[in-house]
Amino acid sequence: MQFKTIDEANRAVIEKITGSAPFLVDVVPAKEKIKELNEGKVLLHAGPPIKWEEMTGPMQGSCVGAYLFEGWAETEEEARSALENGEVTFIPCHHVNAVGPMGGITSANMPVLVVENRSEGNEAYCTMNEGIGAVLRFGAYSDEVVNRLKWMKDVLAPTISKALKLTEAGLNINVMIAKAITMGDEFHQRNIAASLIFLKEISPYIVQLDIDNKEKNEVIKFLADTDQFFLNIAMATSKAVLDGARKIQDGTVVTAMTRNGKEFGIRISGMGDEWFTAPVNTPQGLFFTGYSQDDANPDIGDSAITEAFGVGGMAMIAAPGVTRFVGAGGFHDALSTSNEMMEICIDQNSNFSIPTWDFQGACLGIDARKVVETGIEPIINTGIAHKKAGVGQIGAGTVRAPKECFEKAIEAYAIKLGLIEKEA
Repeated sequence: MQFKTIDEANRAVIEKITGSAPFLVDVVPAKEKIKELNEGKVLLHAGPPIKWEEMTGPMQGSCVGAYLFEGWAETEEEARSALENGEVTFIPCHHVNAVGPMGGITSANMPVLVVENRSEGNEAYCTMNEGIGAVLRFGAYSDEVVNRLKWMKDVLAPTISKALKLTEAGLNINVMIAKAITMGDEFHQRNIAASLIFLKEISPYIVQLDIDNKEKNEVIKFLADTDQFFLNIAMATSKAVLDGARKIQDGTVVTAMTRNGKEFGIRISGMGDEWFTAPVNTPQGLFFTGYSQDDANPDIGDSAITEAFGVGGMAMIAAPGVTRFVGAGGFHDALSTSNEMMEICIDQNSNFSIPTWDFQGACLGIDARKVVETGIEPIINTGIAHKKAGVGQIGAGTVRAPKECFEKAIEAYAIKLGLIEKEA
């Protein structure tokens, strides 16, 4: 280890996080940034590596939708047959500098947000938020879903891309997050303020564009109607910042948390690209009328990268209103949650001061050692998908990251440092 102590290494990692400079610079087809998507029928997915037959209903449904979107098949039956016969190569989003919400399914021609972390010179990518209702990320794949994806590819993405090119240097995401966290967002379940701030920043450039007025109006209305649009920006930002920070290959700072419906996986700074996994839990929360806990799909999605960044469930106190939405109580419960999460973190992020927390900074640097020592598992705010493909979102709630992941990571790091011997 190049540092004298683990604490010194951890401090270096979190200094890279606080010193990051993420900017939203473009929206492009995924294949332009991710070369692997140009090598035949390839789909990216959320979570650690997983096979088609191990995927839960929503992820399989998202695969079907992506297959139809790409024009690789004309019917659901054809798409499923090809997927079952192994005609598609699957790659975790995290392996190619990307993240994806819920199923995380990303294909070559889906547009992705491009976030550049200028402090480290790296980029990260995430698909755009589709809105609510029947959407691909929750496993829906009807004509409505596919047609919306095509509109996003043909109209929404090019419009935002052209607008971003009119800015001097892209949009400064740290500034938007700092504003929105004072307005009640926690950047996982609640992004209303940040989405409106993004709309405020991008609209003046959209109206300048020499494009059809109908398309301008469609784009602005979609952004105005999509309260969670900023979530995907926050995800790409969290990925870009944490990937930049994990260039330091020492310490026990959690640099990724993700789920694929079967396994929950984490990475820590001292173990690079290695995943440490355990069976996922199933979210608990509030359900839409007609649905119950029995319908809930096991935990899924790359969006827990926001909690690894220190927001989302970690910053529940910033958005006490969201506690009712996820079935977690009220203000005092939000305060208790964030106070509890600080017990497993190294510091607080002064870039993002929270008024309802006496202007303390958001949680910063989950320390895998502290998770193991205290037994406190990180909490995640999440949407809840129906376990059957095609149904979509049925509620929202919270879920805990399984402690076993952190135990495995700490044991592996101890072996790497020569503190313990690997079992034969």
